[in-house]
Amino acid sequence: MKKYLNVFLMLLLAFSISACSSDKQTEGDNIEDEKADVEATKEVEATKEANEKFGTLEIDIPEVLNSKPEVVAYIKETANLADEYALILDEVFEEAKEFKGKKEEDLSADEKATLTKIGAGAAMKSIGVLGKWAAATEKRAELVKSLSEDEVKALEDVFKRFEDRMKQLEDKHKEFFGEEK
Repeated sequence: MKKYLNVFLMLLLAFSISACSSDKQTEGDNIEDEKADVEATKEVEATKEANEKFGTLEIDIPEVLNSKPEVVAYIKETANLADEYALILDEVFEEAKEFKGKKEEDLSADEKATLTKIGAGAAMKSIGVLGKWAAATEKRAELVKSLSEDEVKALEDVFKRFEDRMKQLEDKHKEFFGEEK
């Protein structure tokens, strides 16, 4: 089972590299205002759902950054992306529970196909989130240029929330993260 989890994570990494290396959007490809509003609502819903599933994680904006609305919006956007990604991973773990403890050689062809389908489905769902994450990474590089050293440090501290969310996910599905025997 752990081997399949590793294969899934490698596939996910390959898709993320693919999404991150794609050409930048042209002006004609920009999202219309209505679509952006739908995405913003989806992101707020992702944070709400993630807080319900894993426990509430506040989005703490450091005092030094409160006067920078673009940075505050960026922090909220990336927190929502992390929550959206955590929900996708949670779904994968839920779907794969029936395979916990099974060794690869003990899986039937149907079970292997099911695991492959779960992994491929998650990878497809992740592409959109990872594409947004790539854009957010580019935006962060631009934002950092206009920040003081203290503001950059404060921004880095905010990203601990992503680690905390992933830790919550790991705790919820600790049966998948144990040592392989």
